[in-house]
Amino acid sequence: MLISCNTHDEVSGIENPDPNNASHLKHFGFTLIDTYWDGPTDIEDKTNYSNEVAPFSNIADILVVSPTDDIRSRMQNMQQLQMKSMLHLAELFFEHEDTNTPSGNDYKLRAD
Repeated sequence: MLISCNTHDEVSGIENPDPNNASHLKHFGFTLIDTYWDGPTDIEDKTNYSNEVAPFSNIADILVVSPTDDIRSRMQNMQQLQMKSMLHLAELFFEHEDTNTPSGNDYKLRAD
């Protein structure tokens, strides 16, 4: 889940904003929305959940796997849903090397 708030100065000069008033939230969204991940509880094979979260969020992530990925249509889809795209870029810089770590995932900087 991603949350972004306005800075203190942007909250209309209010010294202590009302915690029950969510107007200070500028962006609210989720991760794993357009990342080639299929939720295990879905009946259908689905890897883009933008249309499901758009009614109550305005930002979601897009996974970029390789330098040749063309994500324009995916970004346009989010834009049509009035959502901002947050690009998930880790896979452009790192690759899975082995599982010889306590977490079971060892990454290295990509050679290219």
